[in-house]
Amino acid sequence: MKKFMNSQSDIEHDAFLVFWLSGYVFQSTRDTISKSIFPLAIHLARGIQIALAPAVLASVYSDLTLFKEKISFFTDDCHETIDITLKSPFHLVQLWVWERFAALKPEPNLIDNGQSRLSRWNNLITLTTYTIVKLALDSAGETFLWRPYVIAISNWEFPQFYYDKEVTLLGGPGSDEVLQTFATCIRVSELVGFDSIIKQYLPHRVAMQFGMDQDIPGSVIRFDETPHIAWNYYDRAFRNMPLYIPARLFESDVTVRYLKWWKSVLVEKESRKSYVPRQKENEANDNDNNTSNLPKDLKKTGESSKGKMKLS
Repeated sequence: MKKFMNSQSDIEHDAFLVFWLSGYVFQSTRDTISKSIFPLAIHLARGIQIALAPAVLASVYSDLTLFKEKISFFTDDCHETIDITLKSPFHLVQLWVWERFAALKPEPNLIDNGQSRLSRWNNLITLTTYTIVKLALDSAGETFLWRPYVIAISNWEFPQFYYDKEVTLLGGPGSDEVLQTFATCIRVSELVGFDSIIKQYLPHRVAMQFGMDQDIPGSVIRFDETPHIAWNYYDRAFRNMPLYIPARLFESDVTVRYLKWWKSVLVEKESRKSYVPRQKENEANDNDNNTSNLPKDLKKTGESSKGKMKLS
């Protein structure tokens, strides 16, 4: 890095972006830089817009999948250490948790004019345990913030797609860039990351995070045969159609049919817990004739007097 700083080299900016992308956006090992980083850095250095968010989110999803696989075998009283190599800016997940779970967040910093919202959490840490985190997640209930970014804080401006009143705008190829960004966030797509990682993006499963009522999440056809096909599906053009944007402070809920569906899921889950397999008739007869667990004296008596026992 020092080699290129103030060197007036034609690739000084390119070199900076390569190190920035490798260290803070698409993390790999400290001693290597992925070949895929270089074309990204070159395009960015020349002012060409590149959509980094899909690739970043794909890497986060990939690491979350890895975490799930690793911890699925652990119990509450397990104290073993898990070694995991992360390839995503996983601190974004930490920030996501702090913004939404009041019981887990530290006291945020004040934002100065011009600073991003993320600076609220700069240089902050919390010491916690798996048990505390699990309890906070399970008991959050009504305290969970579905839309933390609609809450006003000092020296921070709301994104332009947050309106005080609900609006319906025409979305399409000629619509505002900010509007297209919001539309991209609320439609199903495929996320393409490095190393041919493809992850499905399903915002309709968390509709309340976008200020909309939660309905039954239906299944979606995949377009993940190749990274090229997946990217074309993500980058598909917007049709001229109405786009509904809820009011900033609208409190969403669940639909009636979602509530009925969720209750049926809980009932089925409880029935599985209380289910006791019924013993088959053949198995019961076999158990009746099985003398392996009887005392030796009874086993001998039963064998010698079979068919000859009588009541006295």
